[in-house]
Amino acid sequence: MRDGWKARTLGEICNLTKGTTPTLKAVPGRYPLVVTAADFLTSENYQFEGEAVCVPMVSSTGHGHASLKRVHYVRGKFAVANIITALQRKADAPVDMKFLWLLLDHGKDEIIVPLMKGTANVSLSQKALSSATINLPPLPDQRRIVDLISALDDTIAKAECCATAAQEARRAYVRAISTEGDQVTIESVAVVSQGRSLPKKVQGTKSGNLPWFKIADMAQPHNMFGYRQAETQMGLQEIIGLGGHIVPAGAVVFPRVGAAVQTEKKRLMLVDGAVDENHLVLTPRSGTPSEVLLAVMENFSLSSLVQTGAVPSLNMGLIRATRVPWVEPAKATAAARLLGDMREAARARAELVAHLRTLRSNLLTVLLSGEHEIPESYDELLGEAS
Repeated sequence: MRDGWKARTLGEICNLTKGTTPTLKAVPGRYPLVVTAADFLTSENYQFEGEAVCVPMVSSTGHGHASLKRVHYVRGKFAVANIITALQRKADAPVDMKFLWLLLDHGKDEIIVPLMKGTANVSLSQKALSSATINLPPLPDQRRIVDLISALDDTIAKAECCATAAQEARRAYVRAISTEGDQVTIESVAVVSQGRSLPKKVQGTKSGNLPWFKIADMAQPHNMFGYRQAETQMGLQEIIGLGGHIVPAGAVVFPRVGAAVQTEKKRLMLVDGAVDENHLVLTPRSGTPSEVLLAVMENFSLSSLVQTGAVPSLNMGLIRATRVPWVEPAKATAAARLLGDMREAARARAELVAHLRTLRSNLLTVLLSGEHEIPESYDELLGEAS
């Protein structure tokens, strides 16, 4: 740690005040209401004025496990939920409140979570939070860090807007082309089948180059725009020997049972591989473009076909007979090409956002450790940029 950095407790530099607003009883109004969720609610009354860093006092997971999803920064007139403590700077305390937010939010697992206590209901006391020790650089250094991260946050926000716009443009095009052609049965454009059970004893195996996908793989960042990589990788003969079946690249897959059906997630197979029994598979028939099949299914709600019961499920026979809007044959090839380009554009923009978020995290780790100094010349550079 460089010269000038000093260890301080939160109680030395901040006044800690518990929020007073019960979240469920709050009357919506003109003032922000800080809650544990990412997005604030509103309140007709305010409790605080100025700047504050807001720390939840209860674990985000419960059940005897200590965890914290986020710490909030807020300024102006605002209310705070009664399970959150607001930290406000004491007079003449050498701390920039945005810096304190960056420090506590980024370092919450090291600084705050270890202070949580309890068995069934894990919580944090104000006394414990007040005793938390942090390392503060001189105020000019704090402000440089805040300025640098704020500039990066602006870049991330713009990249997120581009990513959202790319996905919405594709959805709009899908809606447009889905109204142009006739309706067809799913069976007439694709072979409907079910994945095969992935034995628990081999889950996670890395013994080959063919993936065997589970529904959980659908949520992985690298699979958001198509199935690429699975937790389980096996050889062809191993998969066949275990009763598996290879689904070709270009097929469309989606959840068959359970709550996952309600997520409406559909994925294009970008590589050959197996899928488990919780998937339904649509393998395109001759003349059916994969990108068009994916787009049509993305625009169709499978929830309406769910068979209710102890475990929600989709019936293959019902899927086969279901009629969906289809693209005019003369436009299918061009539509497939454009859909593929739009999906790739959306993927690239989402990947950029992920890379920028990783950069932000890594940069904060370095800057908050005191290992790297932002030169004073940065102030002039930032002034010229603005």
